Amino acid sequence: MLAERANHHPEWFNVYNKVAISLTTHDAGGISERDFKLAQEIAKLV
Repeated sequence: MLAERANHHPEWFNVYNKVAISLTTHDAGGISERDFKLAQEIAKLV
């Protein structure tokens, strides 16, 4: 829901009990401030 509200579309990988989330902004050609903000919000949930 965080990504949806931020209109961000990270790549998710879910295998057994592990989840990996890849945050990049394709328009920016790499990592942007948006990615850092979403990462901070995700970290609060973990």
